[in-house]
Amino acid sequence: MSCSKTTDKCFQSDCGCINRVDTECITYDGESLPNTNIPTGTNFNTFLKSIDTFFGSVINLINSLIIKNIGTGQGVFKQINNIGEREFKSLKSLNTSLQITSTEEEIDFNVSPATTTEKGIIEIATQLEVDTGTDTERAITPATNKQFTETTVINYVSNPLNLPKSSETQLGVIEIATETETNAGTDNERAITPLKLKTYVDNPANIPFATEIQRGISEIATQVEVDTGIDDEKIVTPLKLRNLISDPINLPSATTTEKGIIEIATDIETQTGTDNERAITPANLSSRTATETRTGILEIATQVEANALIVDDKIITPAKLPIASDTQLGLSERATQLEVTTGTDNERFVTPLTLQTKLDSLSLGLQVTSVNINTWSTASAITINHNISSPPITVFLKAVCQIAEGGYVAGETITITTSGHSYEDNGSGDDGGITFTLNGTLTSNMAIGDRVAAMQKTGGNNFFLSSGNWDFIVSFLHT
Repeated sequence: MSCSKTTDKCFQSDCGCINRVDTECITYDGESLPNTNIPTGTNFNTFLKSIDTFFGSVINLINSLIIKNIGTGQGVFKQINNIGEREFKSLKSLNTSLQITSTEEEIDFNVSPATTTEKGIIEIATQLEVDTGTDTERAITPATNKQFTETTVINYVSNPLNLPKSSETQLGVIEIATETETNAGTDNERAITPLKLKTYVDNPANIPFATEIQRGISEIATQVEVDTGIDDEKIVTPLKLRNLISDPINLPSATTTEKGIIEIATDIETQTGTDNERAITPANLSSRTATETRTGILEIATQVEANALIVDDKIITPAKLPIASDTQLGLSERATQLEVTTGTDNERFVTPLTLQTKLDSLSLGLQVTSVNINTWSTASAITINHNISSPPITVFLKAVCQIAEGGYVAGETITITTSGHSYEDNGSGDDGGITFTLNGTLTSNMAIGDRVAAMQKTGGNNFFLSSGNWDFIVSFLHT
């Protein structure tokens, strides 16, 4: 690139030459190169010396050069160190979105675009892009957001056609009802203002009278109307109600079917138990204790009182029933046949049946031989073949039920007396009972009367055994 040729001379301010002669000003990459100040016509030796001197000054300048940071940030290059080396810092990125690359001539910084999950650089959206609302890669600034809110949003919501109508399930815009619509009470889509509501309710003609099924207005009853109690359209105030109930004459008496006022019973009335018009208090109730002739309440006896069995005005709970022992009256469990036969239990009681069974099992040098009589009839005699080793000492007779009779069911047994004429039907000549004649070792005779009587299982009355409903077991005791 040549110097300006607007004049015949090259000025120092243009090319830096000291000789006001025509020169060629050379630049490289926009920068003017140093001038050697060698005029035209200089001999070659002088030219070479000038060149050598010039490059010597350049080398000296480079050798003494101090690299400095001309910016305000952290410097990359440093000065010459203590051994004459020029040091520099390396560039390093700790953020994966910042990529650093270098070539022979330059360093390039490349930052990845920002996303919803990664930091990076992002472009600012234009106002049009903000208003359009479809761009997902550019950022909104407060200014563009403010412009959008003040224009697009406000213009949109200012038009009721763009907003939903309000309902029981939807937020939205709503129209104000007119006074006529308010009074009609049929519109379900418009709103009533406080003023229109006040105007409506201030007019009694618009409010229905209150009934059992309709809310509305009502007149306040006079004290006479409250006391009379027949008006069903007026309302009662607390004062008039208090005046009414303050006088017992105005209140009905309580009954088993009607609420009302009631008098408190005395202790005597509570204990007598005949008054049906007065109320019993807890204190009255505590005075009505139970006796042999009066129902009432009783205290629960302690275990000591239960064991003593002398307190007569307290009750014993099942848990406190005393257990019988050698020194204590009380409950005792019935012994089983095995416990009676074993004979070691000292806490349970023995029944006649279990005792008899125990005795029957004892030999004592005696034996028992039993014979079953399946067929028999009244007023008859039966010869029993027992074939025992010695004559019988005595005989026992049991009847075994085959068909239910007298409260007994099949399989149950009863003991029958063996003494003759144990029953006699007065005036008829009939007699009852069973008599045995013990003949010897081979046979014995059994005489059956006109009736065979026994006690019913329950009720305490006697009945007569039917021959088809009962069998006999005859047991002979012998040595």
